[in-house]
Amino acid sequence: MSIQQEQLPQLPEWALPEQSLPFAESPLRRSFFGGKIGPIPFWAIVLTLIVIVAVGESISWSMLSRSPIGAVRNTRTSASTAVDTPIPALIATHRFTGYGVERTEVFHVADKWQIVWSCNPASFYGQRYDLVVSVNNANGKTLDFAAVNVTCAVGYTTDVKEEHSGGDIYLDVTSQGAWTIQVQDLG
Repeated sequence: MSIQQEQLPQLPEWALPEQSLPFAESPLRRSFFGGKIGPIPFWAIVLTLIVIVAVGESISWSMLSRSPIGAVRNTRTSASTAVDTPIPALIATHRFTGYGVERTEVFHVADKWQIVWSCNPASFYGQRYDLVVSVNNANGKTLDFAAVNVTCAVGYTTDVKEEHSGGDIYLDVTSQGAWTIQVQDLG
């Protein structure tokens, strides 16, 4: 019995499968986070840099917000000033205490007044927490968003923020712990 070989039709050249060209293989390329510098992976280096930047920014902002209000004084004297004009003293007109998020009642202040805030880190599991106070007019329009924007921590529990917009206002307080706000005004 003889097996006959069946002849297949010849395909045109354009229909034949492509043959791969003998190029040299490219080296494997690792992803950025899969690479290493010596024994240290890239992701560890990137994470360390992010932490350093975040801590540095946090320290610089807290140092700026701790600067005393009267640190810069004008020492020039004017020849035309014959009599010193007395500076009106600010007195405490309102005091608010609370815990967490609260809104004060509407009250009236002059064009120059200040917020004296204090907080207690022990009120939030002994940890640091944020304290944000926004000033709004009686109609609800924000006059000074985040007038006070601090992190309450041991060693930084009180400060003063001067304001320059008066009228009938209220304060929005956002915090995770206890706070006290004293408004000092011309009376």
